[in-house]
Amino acid sequence: MKITVVGTGYVGLVSGTCFAEFGVTVVCVDNNKEKIKKLKKGIIPIFEPGLKDLVKKNLKEKRLFFQTSLSESLRDSEAVFIAVGTPSRRGDGHADLSYVYSAAKDIAKNLNKYAVIVNKSTVPIGTGKKVFDIIKKIKPKLEFDVASNPEFLREGSAINDFMRPDRVVIGCETKRAQDILKELYRPLYLLETPILFTKRETAELIKYAANSFLATKITFINEIADLCEKVGANVSDVSTGIGLDGRIGKKFLHPGPGYGGSCFPKDTLALVKTAQDYKSPLSLIEHVVESNKKRKRSMYKRITNILPRDKKRKTISVLGLTFKPNTDDMRDSPSLDIIPALIKQNYEVRVFDPEGMEEELGDVLLQIYLHAQLLEESSLGRINLETVARKISDKIVRRHPHVFEPDFDPKDYCPQTSWRDIKAKEKSSKSSSSLFEKYRALPSLQKVEKIYQEVKSAGFRFESPEDSLSKVDEELREFRHSVLEESSERQREEFADIFMALYSAAVEHGYSPEELTQLSLNKFRKRWECLEAKVESKKLDLKTASYKQKKVLWDEAKREC
Repeated sequence: MKITVVGTGYVGLVSGTCFAEFGVTVVCVDNNKEKIKKLKKGIIPIFEPGLKDLVKKNLKEKRLFFQTSLSESLRDSEAVFIAVGTPSRRGDGHADLSYVYSAAKDIAKNLNKYAVIVNKSTVPIGTGKKVFDIIKKIKPKLEFDVASNPEFLREGSAINDFMRPDRVVIGCETKRAQDILKELYRPLYLLETPILFTKRETAELIKYAANSFLATKITFINEIADLCEKVGANVSDVSTGIGLDGRIGKKFLHPGPGYGGSCFPKDTLALVKTAQDYKSPLSLIEHVVESNKKRKRSMYKRITNILPRDKKRKTISVLGLTFKPNTDDMRDSPSLDIIPALIKQNYEVRVFDPEGMEEELGDVLLQIYLHAQLLEESSLGRINLETVARKISDKIVRRHPHVFEPDFDPKDYCPQTSWRDIKAKEKSSKSSSSLFEKYRALPSLQKVEKIYQEVKSAGFRFESPEDSLSKVDEELREFRHSVLEESSERQREEFADIFMALYSAAVEHGYSPEELTQLSLNKFRKRWECLEAKVESKKLDLKTASYKQKKVLWDEAKREC
């Protein structure tokens, strides 16, 4: 049996390698030529215990292949697995399915005989149907099926999870597809692994529901830990006591800084957004998402509260950067919230992670090198790696007089104030004292935010949030008067005042203008996509449609989306 796996990220590489270990011929496809070149040599881009050896073994035994050509790999493949990323879409939390749909289009263009297209990626309910429609539209006469086979791999133990799973979930619509996938997983029948065949939508939901339930267990024990601290109970004993109940189980009941990684944060958020879209909100999971965010943000306070309150600068060692042991994955790791907060409070932070540091620091160094090289080769040739290094070296010496100045009296150095004073002097020497000159290089919206906060801190503020709304009304009235004067310049100025008044009102009511802008764009995008779908279904052309037709369609889109 031969299969193709599209995508050589974590899921694709682990799944493809393990299928090869089952005795299946597997071709893993990726459009990253450099990545494929390394994989052919057995050099893998991720850290997962045992994976490197397994890749090398199956390469040697010619069951595992890596290619960039999809058309070549699809030849004689009975199943094609889509294993690409589905990250949270910035701004609205929905899963970004652009990679999945792009893979579906490429498969449709290159597939010429029956195969089962399998979504291995974690995808929202209904994605399988959309993938089917995409392929059908491109190749109407092609025979194929689309199935869902969600992965349940834990980073650090992924190979064992694949080879000896608790269960295999497969969502498909035909017996032909079911037979092919049953044959593919035949080795697991010998281990009496439960294999659950369901509808496609059911399989898609099982994955999200499972991860959200586990995230809920983590959040639950973290909140119980907070209560234990208040009442003097031992959370470890509480966890053990409830975990011995067979109905609950002991897994995922270990209190900590909150969950992170590639799955729980994005999957819980995606499930929340899906439920909201279908007007069946999951308030419990919504609370889990918010509680976990607060947990990660508050961890630094727990650290600082146990330290002596004196003026001596403290050094804090952080052992572990990744979201869990035995992985190099730093996505949504609690350390990414804790460490910046500690640095901001003027603690010296030293970090160590045997797996996470090498790659992440390498990425940082690469970016610095590339930008320095580009600047050196441009008209700004005076900037290079040497000047960058010298500048940062001078800054470190300047900002740490208690370390680098031999005659410096440590008593003169207060960690909380001295650092801030030194930075303030640096800024004042670099630029004009003018508030507007200070932030001249920032984008307009960020510039407004910085200036507004400084003006506010100087005492220029509204007495209440309601007053800010009154200001909006005032500016609207002034704009209407300007319209009567028929002065375009005056109208422009008054409209600018409306914008600033709205900005102030948003801030005074506790909203981020940046987030509101993104929210508005996301809402418009959703409605526009709905409008486009209606236009396509009615076979209309927006350019030639009448104003009345457009208005009717837009009103429908607003109501439905």
